[in-house]
Amino acid sequence: MRALLIRLAEPQSGRIVIDGHDITGMPLARLRQLVTMVPQEPWLHTGTLEENIRYGNPQATRAEVLTAARRAGVNAFAGRLPHGYDFEVGEHGLRLSGGQRRRVAVARALLRDAPLLLLDGPKTGLDPAAEADLITGLLAAAAGKTALLVTHQPRLVGLADQVMDSTAAW
Repeated sequence: MRALLIRLAEPQSGRIVIDGHDITGMPLARLRQLVTMVPQEPWLHTGTLEENIRYGNPQATRAEVLTAARRAGVNAFAGRLPHGYDFEVGEHGLRLSGGQRRRVAVARALLRDAPLLLLDGPKTGLDPAAEADLITGLLAAAAGKTALLVTHQPRLVGLADQVMDSTAAW
């Protein structure tokens, strides 16, 4: 499903429609404006924590970056890092834990502010407190948007307005 939504693969049958428009006829540039994806294994680039978040919207103000970071739970660990948001994350973010990389990727997606947010396993690598903070922030940030969560977590499934079982025959 993830690959279909961002057109890395074409559907064999059926169609995916966003705001009444079949995505197969949509220019990729337009589709990429509408959808932001946080993959299960997010990537970060060499640079600072703030630069990695700002990648979602290079024109964002520092206040907007910090708001996205707060909603994604980044500030829960950023203050403990040397130089805070100016901390160099290393190649592919290797100086951060997996859960920290995930929260940075979620902050970047929130900062991008696309109408459709695709989150693949947003809780992976998070402890229960970080998980609760992330879910609270995501719910606040997703107000008025469509958020698709790919998860096996019953708590997240329980928060959904609609649930689709990918193992069911369509």
